Amino acid sequence: MPTALRCATLGRGIYECDLAGTSAARLYIRKTPIDDGRVYAGPPLTNDPRQTPMPALTNNNAFDIRVDAPPFFSVDGVDFEEVLDGVEFDEELPSDQLVPGERNLVYVQVHNSGTNTLPDVAVHLFFASAAAAPAGANWQAVGPAQTLNVGPAQPAVARFEWTPPANVPNPVALMAVCTHALDPLPAVPPPSVDPANPGAERRAAVRIVAVTPFIGDVYIRDGIDDDGSPGSVAWGGRSPDIIVLQAAEANPDATFTDLTDTRRSDKVKGSVMNHVYVRVHNRRNVPLSAVVDLYQVPFATMDQGATWVRLGTNVPVNDIPPRGWKFTGDIQFPNPVDPDTSPNAQKVYLLVAVVSRPDDPSTVVTAINNLDLFWRFFLRDPAGNNAAMRTVSFES
Repeated sequence: MPTALRCATLGRGIYECDLAGTSAARLYIRKTPIDDGRVYAGPPLTNDPRQTPMPALTNNNAFDIRVDAPPFFSVDGVDFEEVLDGVEFDEELPSDQLVPGERNLVYVQVHNSGTNTLPDVAVHLFFASAAAAPAGANWQAVGPAQTLNVGPAQPAVARFEWTPPANVPNPVALMAVCTHALDPLPAVPPPSVDPANPGAERRAAVRIVAVTPFIGDVYIRDGIDDDGSPGSVAWGGRSPDIIVLQAAEANPDATFTDLTDTRRSDKVKGSVMNHVYVRVHNRRNVPLSAVVDLYQVPFATMDQGATWVRLGTNVPVNDIPPRGWKFTGDIQFPNPVDPDTSPNAQKVYLLVAVVSRPDDPSTVVTAINNLDLFWRFFLRDPAGNNAAMRTVSFES
């Protein structure tokens, strides 16, 4: 016996009613373009009948979950950063790969085939490794739940702003869940939903999304007006991020907060312990860690990287705040000699700091063997923002 009566009209829409009585609330999130939240007798469709050739239909490529990664999609010059309607969502919004370390927009569309408009429908979004099976306790919330008013045959769209961590699984499974007091989901997230096989729960859907490989972006400024982008500052051996003291500083992050301080009074002093601190900046929206190498560069052979003297090797800088900065610990420079005692020397010291990460490496110093490569190391090299130089006067 049929359980539903449907009526299609010319230009006036499609209508249906349950013969046993339509419920007031019946929420669902579509897993496929032809999903209506019901389970039908007989073998399920495995290909999309709307298209030729018919693409495969899967339960882990939810039609009602879309990722909008930077630079954000726009149509007619308008970014989809406000409320979307069902037509815009279905027909105009593509789905991107996730970009870790940056703000992504994830849209979730919710439907109601019941008779009542439902205020305060809670929409949740979770993520897990797509390889996790079963998912159970592996789902992590992207952020707080969103609330929607969902009317009968009037889908509504929730927007989540998410900055995936640098180590987000690739590929990642996104699970959207909707629930309401009149149509409650027993558990959020549902423990039975597996990323690889989400099952038949109509109030939950999964989309497996590829992740753009993460590339960290750490840098050391050449000048106070340097923002880390190529060519953003005229080079001059005046990095304010290399600080030289004759007394150890217990908390350089709290002491040296003025980013406009050029540190003109810093000196390298002979026959004492000098203490060097290097500030590292983070251009990403997630915390990053890096390591710093500090070199004392002889003026006579500055174009020969093999002659540079390491003062600090792989000095860690952990958990640099998003869009922020953090100092290395104390790098010691003991008992420097008067540079005037060396032939053709100037009474200054040349210090070079180099920051690197596995996904943001610097040029190898020992590869520098002429002046062109020396200047390229700081100016024109793709990793030029990873290195900065400072000339500091010597005082005996």
